[in-house]
Amino acid sequence: MKTILQKLSVLLFVLVSVKAKSQLPNSPKNFPEAFAGVEWNSLSGLTGISYERYIFQQQKWVIGAKASHAFTYQLGNASLFGTNGQQTASFNSVTATVHKFFRPDNRGIFLCSELGVGSRKNISYEVEYTTLFTAFEAGFGFQFRAGNKLAIRWTNTLTFAGHAGITMTKLSIGF
Repeated sequence: MKTILQKLSVLLFVLVSVKAKSQLPNSPKNFPEAFAGVEWNSLSGLTGISYERYIFQQQKWVIGAKASHAFTYQLGNASLFGTNGQQTASFNSVTATVHKFFRPDNRGIFLCSELGVGSRKNISYEVEYTTLFTAFEAGFGFQFRAGNKLAIRWTNTLTFAGHAGITMTKLSIGF
């Protein structure tokens, strides 16, 4: 856990230090978020955190970078018939993001997608292994202004982080 926090803090420092180019002077550029989802191949509920930094904004298009971490969860924890509780998983990913807004000033309904790389850690009984994967995500969301340089964003996506699809809902506050 300590190494994960160290890696995330270094990554957050790098992302925050990247200068954002924007045509909108009062637009939020940093979006920490919390997410919850269901991994469908194992019927597992999961939670995690992400941080996204907008790097470039042009009219209704936004390009950014995102780092995500899913907390350790038991595989099959949402199964109707239960699980033996001996298998756990967690994952981290770093992606490039693209958002397409339909209204000016980056508000209202938008489409989003991500593409990047990730690492998935599985523990099955006493065996621990890590696999690399191509991270992909696509979905839609709603963003509205809550003040000057402050926004609230809700997103629903289909994410591929290793084995199969994960349906996620995310809530973030932009500043």
